[in-house]
Amino acid sequence: MNQVIGNVSDTAFMVAGFRAMETERPDAPFRDPLAAKLSGEHGRTILTTVPRRFVGAWSVVIRTVIIDALIQEAVAQGVDTILNLGAGLDTRPYGMDLPPALRGIEVDFPHVIELKEIEATAWSQARVLRGGPHRLGQPADATG
Repeated sequence: MNQVIGNVSDTAFMVAGFRAMETERPDAPFRDPLAAKLSGEHGRTILTTVPRRFVGAWSVVIRTVIIDALIQEAVAQGVDTILNLGAGLDTRPYGMDLPPALRGIEVDFPHVIELKEIEATAWSQARVLRGGPHRLGQPADATG
């Protein structure tokens, strides 16, 4: 099979695909409810080209669990701003139990942030209507 990762932002689709796969597991250590939608057909296609011995899936899971714990610990210690460089299509923090005053800044390529904002805004608005937590980041352009 030919690799379909053509640029660095394609890895965001691959990682979202791994998070979507993990979210489907009944014993998953985290949930990323938008991962499947954000990874889309492009992300699913990328995953079909990843060699079976590639360690990506489990390393994404481990990294996700560790970063979530670090965020919770930092917030508990009074951190009021989280900067996510290379934010990709990660939307887990939008559903985490975080203080309303926490400021999130997500930095990535404009087209990646734009796609995420479109999907996450619709999802977040639905969660707000149901009374759930929501978190929208302040986008920043990684190109300039």
